Amino acid sequence: MAEDLLLLGGSGRLGGFLRAAAPGILAPGHRDLDPLALGEEALRAAIAGSRGVLNCAAMADVDACERSPTAAFRANAELPGRLAAACADLGLPLVHVSTDYVFGGRPGPFDEGAERCPVQAYGRSKAEGERRVLAGGGTVVRISWLFGPGIPAFARFVAAQLPSGCVRVHEGQRSRPTWGPALAAWLLALARLRADGDEAPSILHPTGGPPASRAEWAQALLASWGRSESVVEGKPGPEQAPRPRDSTLDGRSTADWAARAGLPALPDWRERLSGMGE
Repeated sequence: MAEDLLLLGGSGRLGGFLRAAAPGILAPGHRDLDPLALGEEALRAAIAGSRGVLNCAAMADVDACERSPTAAFRANAELPGRLAAACADLGLPLVHVSTDYVFGGRPGPFDEGAERCPVQAYGRSKAEGERRVLAGGGTVVRISWLFGPGIPAFARFVAAQLPSGCVRVHEGQRSRPTWGPALAAWLLALARLRADGDEAPSILHPTGGPPASRAEWAQALLASWGRSESVVEGKPGPEQAPRPRDSTLDGRSTADWAARAGLPALPDWRERLSGMGE
């Protein structure tokens, strides 16, 4: 079925899940449409043929953002603001994907109305992007610890340490793992709802399953593989940017609204570990 939503950032992990969930979605490659390189009129023209925009485009490498905060601000704050302004001018809904890393400066969990408290350049740039999107009337969706079938980043990170007999993970970091294919279906349902003219809360926290520390997530992965290596919390490698100790999203309000709106529920992340190889 042809899809009349425009997906920006379709080459990333979440973009891949979205393209798999909606093969007909308008998802131009970076060579065909680089929104950062477009002026205001060209950006308006690029989105004008759609019924709504789903923005996953971002500079998401946390350490790279710390090294290049100007580039991070341009991609994660200025571009979403420009998209929001263009969508508002054209009367198009914008669903903008953000992150739990807009939090971390104090203990969570954080509900949709919580004050942002980022602890690194990536989180600060995404927080400013949220402000600009909300000012333009867009919808912000915060997501956390995305994973999916096969060997995604965290599972690969854990698996690579198995020969040592011990898995070292970030000390004290806590959030909510999220199953990517289900999140993609949820985001598409939200974007279609907005494209049909229905209202939605300005900030949403889709979640599935309980919070976990990095150690608890690693232990759950090992158990799903039938392994029993020890898990140690610490600093597993060099990094430039601080990580939030707790960026747990409270998604209860979002879950209540989504159920009333008919959006699909997200599964408990622990039920999807068997879909990931070792």
